[in-house]
Amino acid sequence: MADLKFGNATPSVGDIKVGSNDVSRIYQGTTEVWPGCSPITPAETEINGLVWQNKNSVITARTNGGTIPIVTSTSAWNSAYNAGTPAAAYWNFNSSNSEIGLYYNIYCLNTIQPPTGFRVPTINDALNIANATTGTEISNNDCGFWPSEINSNPNLNTINWNSNGRGYVYVDYFTDEVKFYNDFGRNPMSVYWYLPQPTGVGRTAGFATRYRDDLGPYIQNGLPQSQSAGTRKDKGYHIRFVKDVSVLELYDNDTQTAPTVSSIVESRLSPVGQTGQYQDVAVDVGSVVVPSGGGDLTFFQYLSDSTMPNITDGYFTEGRIRVYSNSSRAGTPVAEVHWTQANQGGTWSPDGTANQKEATVSLPQGTYYLRLAYFAEKGFPPGPAYQVIFNTGVSV
Repeated sequence: MADLKFGNATPSVGDIKVGSNDVSRIYQGTTEVWPGCSPITPAETEINGLVWQNKNSVITARTNGGTIPIVTSTSAWNSAYNAGTPAAAYWNFNSSNSEIGLYYNIYCLNTIQPPTGFRVPTINDALNIANATTGTEISNNDCGFWPSEINSNPNLNTINWNSNGRGYVYVDYFTDEVKFYNDFGRNPMSVYWYLPQPTGVGRTAGFATRYRDDLGPYIQNGLPQSQSAGTRKDKGYHIRFVKDVSVLELYDNDTQTAPTVSSIVESRLSPVGQTGQYQDVAVDVGSVVVPSGGGDLTFFQYLSDSTMPNITDGYFTEGRIRVYSNSSRAGTPVAEVHWTQANQGGTWSPDGTANQKEATVSLPQGTYYLRLAYFAEKGFPPGPAYQVIFNTGVSV
C-alpha cells in the first residue's frame, strides 16, 4: 500500500494534480512511494462453480508457439492493430507496472495460451461472476486507484479476485495517441476481455468493475459495451483466466457404472475380545474419472468401535493407498499414500473425523483404479466383547 499520506489519508490517483494534469506516480529517490501496489500472491479463487485466477494476466505465450509482443510506444500499438496482429502493453508502456497486469489488444484473444486447464472467459463466464458477486467483493484498493472512501466498505475484496481499478487502453480518434484511461474523478474502472466479441463495427465488450460513490461507496460490476470512435476496435483490456471447478467421478466399481459416490470406505471388524494383528493388503475398491484440468483425491484412515464408547489400544501400524492407471492394478502406481506408525505421530485417536489421518493426492486427467491396504493391531481389550473397526477409504 502507498506510503504517502496527507494527515492520515492516502490520496487516490486523480487527487494530486500539477495544473490540470493528474500525477500518476511519486518517488523518493528511485523508490515509488505513491500510489504503489502491494504484490498479490498468485492463487485461484472459486466463485459460483468457476475457478478464477486472482491476478491479471502477464502471459505472452501463444497457442502457435510464438509470443505476443509487449509494445512500448503508441506507434507500435497502432502498427499491431492496423496489421491485425496481437500486442500487449504495460500501463504507460512501463514494465515497472507489471503488478497491474498487461493490457491486450483484441487480436490476442484467440491466440493467447492460457495456463493448463484455464481459458479466456466467455460471455457466460462473465455473466456468472457479475450475477454472483458485487464489484466491491472482488476488488481491492492496494494500488490506491479507487477513491479512498471505498476502504471503509467492509465487503471490500472479501472474495480474493483483486480487480484494482486501473482502467484500460484506448486510441484517441483525432490524434491516434494511445491513452491509458482510468475514468479519473469519481468513477474509475477496470475492464476485462471476454469471448465472443460483438461483430458490430467498432464495438468491443468487456466485464467491468466501476466505482460508484453515489451507492455508498460501492464498486459496481457489469457487462458494458464500449464504442471506439469510427470503425476501430483498438482498445486494450486485461485478461483474467478461468476454468470450471473440477468434478471428479468416483465409482465403487471398475467399470465406471453409475451412480457416482462421494466416498468409499472399507471397514474391517476385529474378532470379539481378541488381541493381535490384522491386515488386508490388496483391497480393490473402485475407480475415479478425473476431468480436464485435473483434480484431488483425499485418502483417509480412522478407527471406530462397535461395542465400546472409548478406544485406547487399537491402532494402525501401517496404511497404504495406491492409484493405478489400469484396472489390473499392475505396474508402478501413478500415486501412493503410505503411512507408517513412525510418521503417524503415534497411536491414532478413535475419532472418525477430527482425528483421522488424511492426505490429498492431485491427479491429471484420466481414469484411475484404487487399491487399499492396511496393517493394524488391537492391544489388550478391557472386556471379552471389545471390538475395533479399522476404516480405510477415499473421498472426492
